[in-house]
Amino acid sequence: TPDYYGKERPEFSNQYNSSLVALDVRTGKEKWHFQTTHYDLWDYDLPSQPALMDVPDQNGQIVPAVMQTTKRGQIFLLNRETGQPIADVVEKPVPSKSPIPDEKPLSPTQPYSVGMPTIGADHLNEKKIWGVTLFDQLVCRIQFKKMSYEGDFTPVGFNKTLEQPGNLGGMNWGSVAYDAKNQIAYINDIRIPSVFWLVKRDEFAQVNKKYPSDGTGHGPSPQTGTPYGMVTMMWTSAMETPCTEPPFGTISAIDMKSKQVLWQVPVGTTKDLGPWGIKSHIPLAMG
Repeated sequence: TPDYYGKERPEFSNQYNSSLVALDVRTGKEKWHFQTTHYDLWDYDLPSQPALMDVPDQNGQIVPAVMQTTKRGQIFLLNRETGQPIADVVEKPVPSKSPIPDEKPLSPTQPYSVGMPTIGADHLNEKKIWGVTLFDQLVCRIQFKKMSYEGDFTPVGFNKTLEQPGNLGGMNWGSVAYDAKNQIAYINDIRIPSVFWLVKRDEFAQVNKKYPSDGTGHGPSPQTGTPYGMVTMMWTSAMETPCTEPPFGTISAIDMKSKQVLWQVPVGTTKDLGPWGIKSHIPLAMG
């Protein structure tokens, strides 16, 4: 179904999108499901594999668990037999007024895993805008002022909208490694916001030529069968460097007894990166 427009989705899709689902392999029937994003219009599906582990609950008892990392930077820790949260989850208010006139009502709340750390999902403000030079930092600040941004779950519209974390994450395919002996989980993340917006159908062909696909899963998408196409891209400067301050990715170690971050380090250097795809050969650890 289309990522950024939901009116044409069947209702059962809205019940299960961005969800972790447990099936009984003997019967094929659902045992439980847990939705990580309600009425998902931000491409916050779950590319990370769920990780099975036995961990201490809030009373110190070892329980069978499943950890689901998300593009949102939220880490959900559930009882894998029941689907109930082991670490607390609360519903928090989010922006819910869509600028698209025929869009369905958005969810007024979204689930937040407050019992686990949130990784790489800091709220953006002008002070966090970054650039390799003062010039592209200025360009990024001008872009930030012009875009729609209300924090988490800013509704997509016809104006360029900032999505933080972006539609690559947060956590993507990397998922989790778990040290069962020491009860430590290791998680990698991405920290580059996305820019996205809808395009009316009669304008899409022209926009499709203007914004070619960049090979990263970004670019125009027709959203066939809906009134709107869409465009998404990584938020970068004119020099094609990120507009947000480093690090751009990390590995974090989480103590599953305390549910606290033990350490966090940037992963990746700038050695093979630089403006306009030119290698810098400078091995700075910027993630």
